[in-house]
Amino acid sequence: MKKYISILFTLLLVAFTGCDVETDTDAGGTSVAAMAGHWVVTFSNSGKAYGPYDLYTYNTAADNGSEMWINDKNSFWNFNIKCPVTYNALTFATGGTPATSIALNKDGSAYNITVAITDGKVVLNGTKSPGGHVTDSISFGIEFQDDPGNVYVCDGYRYTGFADDK
Repeated sequence: MKKYISILFTLLLVAFTGCDVETDTDAGGTSVAAMAGHWVVTFSNSGKAYGPYDLYTYNTAADNGSEMWINDKNSFWNFNIKCPVTYNALTFATGGTPATSIALNKDGSAYNITVAITDGKVVLNGTKSPGGHVTDSISFGIEFQDDPGNVYVCDGYRYTGFADDK
């Protein structure tokens, strides 16, 4: 009998403590939330445009508001760098020291190059998507170690998810 009472008591304890209603539903954000996202971008250089490509920006593990990852996920040049940011101004650049990319090739081998980012800027509600939706814009200059002297201009918009925007 004690065994059944003990089991019943344990079940009741689990039922009452495991079913607490969560009242704090705000998961919060990251320290670079306004700059982070999925972007649809084009790269241009010497009158030639390449794209559209997907680009991703997101917080680093430190989540300190002073850097973010910029990653093309092997779509344009295969780069993945940590880039310094000035969050209050929504700007970013590698400054005088290019960042080392730690991207992988499609076969899994390392593709490590340095990448210089200049004049990076996110503008909230700064553009319209192809479908006419107001969304954020991103722009920056980028130079790759294995293509020295060629600065590509990257321009794009925050992906909205609407079918007419991609």
